[in-house]
Amino acid sequence: MTGLQEERGAWSRSSCEAAGGPSGRTNAVRRPLRRGRRLLDTRGQGMVEYGLILLLVAIAVVIALTAVGGKLATVFNSVKNGLV
Repeated sequence: MTGLQEERGAWSRSSCEAAGGPSGRTNAVRRPLRRGRRLLDTRGQGMVEYGLILLLVAIAVVIALTAVGGKLATVFNSVKNGLV
């Protein structure tokens, strides 16, 4: 080891270059950069928004039918009795 490597310890630039190539950059450094780009990627965003709107509409329909369910059954029974 040279004097510079001894001062910096085991993780000197020379040992990093030997492990990760000429620049010393490994995939561990590049991965967070890729994740940041994925967060900014908006492909598929419209489909997710349509899915959320559809979910909210379905929940609203279930709540509305639960609220007026008893009255609706009475109306259908009166129509059925009128046809028979």
